[in-house]
Amino acid sequence: SIQTGGLTFNNVIHSGAGTLATQSDGFTVAGTFNQTAGTIDTSSGSKLFSNNVTIGAGTNWTAGGGNLILDSATIFTDNRVTKANVWNFQLEAGATLTLGSNLVFNSITWGGSNSSLVTSGYTADIGTGGVDIVSGILNATNSTITCEGNWTNNADAVLTLTGSTIEFDAGSGTQTFNSGGITFNNVTHSGAGTLQLTTNALTVGGTFTNSA
Repeated sequence: SIQTGGLTFNNVIHSGAGTLATQSDGFTVAGTFNQTAGTIDTSSGSKLFSNNVTIGAGTNWTAGGGNLILDSATIFTDNRVTKANVWNFQLEAGATLTLGSNLVFNSITWGGSNSSLVTSGYTADIGTGGVDIVSGILNATNSTITCEGNWTNNADAVLTLTGSTIEFDAGSGTQTFNSGGITFNNVTHSGAGTLQLTTNALTVGGTFTNSA
């Protein structure tokens, strides 16, 4: 385990075969974080990353809840073959999350007008926590984003969706979608559940597919 005493670390590498477990005093990394072996367990305490995060093949990351907070420019790369859905990303004002690989996570929330998610042509697979663009930027150019939870765009969200596909894949129940009045490119509903439009109409500039 690691007890930080509330201190901020610069660069952190976890190279041991064991488990690095955060504690209630939190885990803040201002530089890069590299997981090259073993397991990191961030179930306890706050988690704040300000630079690039790289997860090595064959490693594990356990998160028992809470948000993974990003407050700067972060390239997040998961090199594992089987990617676990463990993160709830919270983008602070001025933060940019850039995908360095395909990524699976539970939810993402934008916290400011200059906070951004840039998918870089990779696939983002988002779980039941869904998407909440409070105020910010989504650049999903030439990418596929699948979402199992609710999707909300507020009116001042800025989306670049050229060549993108947004796929709603909830297996049951009702999944809500507030487009924010923005035109989407390709939209697919592939889940066995119900996709329910709320607040704003849906405008699709590409193809709309209802496959389930």
